[in-house]
Amino acid sequence: MLAGTGLCVLAGAASIAAVGEPMASWEPWALAASLAVPGAAAGWTLHRVAYGR
Repeated sequence: MLAGTGLCVLAGAASIAAVGEPMASWEPWALAASLAVPGAAAGWTLHRVAYGR
């Protein structure tokens, strides 16, 4: 879950930078929170699929 969260935050920051949105317009905690939740969900789902209950 931590790896999914970290990768999602990095990918989100890269995509925001790629479209030209200035990173200064985002509060750091808002950026991390908005990207960490789906990243954690993706990591949890992959863990459940790979290792079962």
